[in-house]
Amino acid sequence: MENGIVFYSTGWISAAISFKKGPVTLRAASWSILSTLVSLLAIAAPCHADPVQPAPRLGSQEVALAVGPMLPWRVKPAQSTKLFGLGAMPSWSMTLTDSIGSGWYAGQLRLGVELVALRTHEPVHSGSIGVTPKMTYALTSLGPWRPFVEGGGGPLWSELGGRVPEQPAAFNFVVMGGGGLSYFLTSQLALNLGGRFYHISNGGTRSTNRGLNFGFPYVGFSWFLF
Repeated sequence: MENGIVFYSTGWISAAISFKKGPVTLRAASWSILSTLVSLLAIAAPCHADPVQPAPRLGSQEVALAVGPMLPWRVKPAQSTKLFGLGAMPSWSMTLTDSIGSGWYAGQLRLGVELVALRTHEPVHSGSIGVTPKMTYALTSLGPWRPFVEGGGGPLWSELGGRVPEQPAAFNFVVMGGGGLSYFLTSQLALNLGGRFYHISNGGTRSTNRGLNFGFPYVGFSWFLF
């Protein structure tokens, strides 16, 4: 358990250093994320004998972190810029409901807010930061395994403004949608694996509004406070 915690911490520290130093290589980011995943699975091993943990209670608060690489996702021919880099998304949310429905689709709604921090190394070195309210629906019928879908959007400030043809200004909006799977290691700690689609554009506030897209496969964790 102690070794697992050491490797777990090392994985997150190496990911944070790679994110902060720049330029970030996909190889370095992938190794950091992989080491984190292996470490969390090592921590999970002693927990397999525990009974199935109940769903988070109504009103419980979640603090989470997701990290992963940015991968280009071209939707329109005019979107020629390919973004490569690393993203880190700390978030807070609250469980709004008890379990809704019955059967396999029974689940809970969570509403929260997420900080979007991006660092690109292709086509240019840049940073972006934004805030997105988000909604999550997580299934509760599969024991410690909790599939979920999520979506959100909000304002984003980016150094890409004026440096790529799709982004004429620094102020933009970002929207995202995706899903994934949580595994509850304990009643308070969960490992998360998922993928998202992100779209960045100025929302028609400038004459050029081609927009940028990227995929975001990620690994992370959630800590339920109450």
